[in-house]
Amino acid sequence: MKVTSILFSIIMALSLCSCQNNSETSHEDGMAEKVKIDAEIVNNIDPVCGMEMPKYMGDTLNHEGDLYGFCSAKCKHDFQEDPEGYISKLN
Repeated sequence: MKVTSILFSIIMALSLCSCQNNSETSHEDGMAEKVKIDAEIVNNIDPVCGMEMPKYMGDTLNHEGDLYGFCSAKCKHDFQEDPEGYISKLN
């Protein structure tokens, strides 16, 4: 029992140390800085899955001058495959 507790403590300590070392991000690692913008989307639901926008918005796409919001990159991708089909569902 003592050995298990000691091993668990060591593993937890190592994982905490590794998390602290990775918490500092730089632009050199390919990650872009997150920036909040004030933009208006034309849809109040995700045209692919029906989730409420912008509450669950995870991605956007400009299509023919209109900014559409999506809950995920997958829904955005599906929309790109058939934008007119999904737009017709919104109307």
